[in-house]
Amino acid sequence: MQSRYAMIYTLVLFIVAGGLALTSGGSGGGVPSSAVAADPAALPQLEGTWAGTWTDTLYSVGGAMTFVIWAEGNSYAATGTIDVTEIDGVLGVLNGGGTGIDNGSTLTGDFTCTNLGNGSVTLTPVDSGTSAKNANATGFGTVTAPLNFGAFTLTGTATDTEIMGSFDFTNPGGGKGIAQMTKTSVPVTVKSWGEVKAGYLGQ
Repeated sequence: MQSRYAMIYTLVLFIVAGGLALTSGGSGGGVPSSAVAADPAALPQLEGTWAGTWTDTLYSVGGAMTFVIWAEGNSYAATGTIDVTEIDGVLGVLNGGGTGIDNGSTLTGDFTCTNLGNGSVTLTPVDSGTSAKNANATGFGTVTAPLNFGAFTLTGTATDTEIMGSFDFTNPGGGKGIAQMTKTSVPVTVKSWGEVKAGYLGQ
C-alpha cells in the first residue's frame, strides 16, 4: 500500500518570505516511520527526507530547503528548514513544521514557520493513466512579521521522487518564484523482533 503523504506541500511552501513560503511550523524531531495510511489511488509515496531550493524569480534571491515527512496513522507530520538569508541577511535558516489529514480523496494540511508565516494546502491525486503516482497541490498562506510580505498562493505537482511548485504574492511587487525538491532517502522501517527471527530462520 502506498502511504499518503500529507504535507507534501510542506515544501514548496517552504518558499515564501519575500518571495518564499516556508511550510509548516512547529515541532521537530521524531524518527520517520513507515506507518501506512488509507491508500489513495494515485497519491505519491512522499514519506522520507527531501532537499532542494527555492528561487524568487522577481527579486533574484533564493536558498536551500530540507524537510522530513512521516505518517502517524491517518495523520501526517513534517518538519524542516528554509534558508532565507538572501532576503534580509538577518533571519538566516528558519524552522517549520506541519500536519495533515487523509480525507479519503484528498490530503489537507496546515503549516507554519517561526518568523515567517503560515498557511494551508490541499493535495489531490491525478490519474495519469499509468502506474506512476502523481498529485497536484494548491494552497495559500501569509508571510507575517517581521517580513510582512502578506498573502500568497501556491500551486505544484508531486511524484514519488520530486516536488515542484510555484508561489505568487497577492500584493503588487510582492515577489513570485519556484521551488524544487528531490527525495534523498526513504523512512527506515523498524521491524519487530518476530519479523527479525522469522527472517533469520528463513520463514
